[in-house]
Amino acid sequence: MYSRGSEHSDTATCCAKRGTKKVVIRTVDSDVVFIAVSHFHDLHIEYLSINFDVGNHLRRIPVHAIANSLKAGDSKAMMMFHAI
Repeated sequence: MYSRGSEHSDTATCCAKRGTKKVVIRTVDSDVVFIAVSHFHDLHIEYLSINFDVGNHLRRIPVHAIANSLKAGDSKAMMMFHAI
C-alpha cells in the first residue's frame, strides 16, 4: 500500500491490522522517519520504506533495514533523542 498524506502512522497501522506486509510512505517530513523506525517492530510488517522528497530529489529510506539493525529498545530510544 502506498500512503501520501498527513496521517502516515495511522496508515501504516491500518495496513498492518489488515494483514498488509509491505508499506511505502511518501513524505517531506523528517519526523515521519523517526516515528517509523521507532514503531516498526510494533507494526509486525516485513517491509516499510519511506520515499522522502526534498526539492527535486527523492530518497528511499529502508525503515525495515534500519529498525532490524537496531534492538527493539534502541529503536524506541530514537524518539527520545529526536525530541531533544
